[in-house]
Amino acid sequence: MKLISAKPLLDFLALMAIFTFLLWILIALAGIGSHSVFYAWAIVATNAVLGYVLFEYGYAIKSPHFFRTVLLGQAMRLFFVAAAIVALTLLRVVELAPFAWSVIGFYAVYLPIEVLACLGRMKMEKRLEKLRQLF
Repeated sequence: MKLISAKPLLDFLALMAIFTFLLWILIALAGIGSHSVFYAWAIVATNAVLGYVLFEYGYAIKSPHFFRTVLLGQAMRLFFVAAAIVALTLLRVVELAPFAWSVIGFYAVYLPIEVLACLGRMKMEKRLEKLRQLF
């Protein structure tokens, strides 16, 4: 069993923090910040962080369980996001149009960050394997 490496996780969280900071500056400058936008950000950012953590966990366990962990995690994340969106809209906590556009916008920003972080982690692991084979 492999150990979960802290460096890729910290790199991912740092990248998320930088992009979050830049996004909120743009939102403030555009004057479109509201509680609906904040709820959308909270849902999508939590989804992205959970996705990467589940990827790291799946990558740290043995290979046959990797896909099961990642796919079950994806299903749980989808359920979480859908339940949160339904709950917020049915309870009329958010304004529908800004909330919907914000979810789509944040998802379009955070999904590539999550995917690139996962690919970077896999590349780093392959490089480490090559180095281990040399010695």
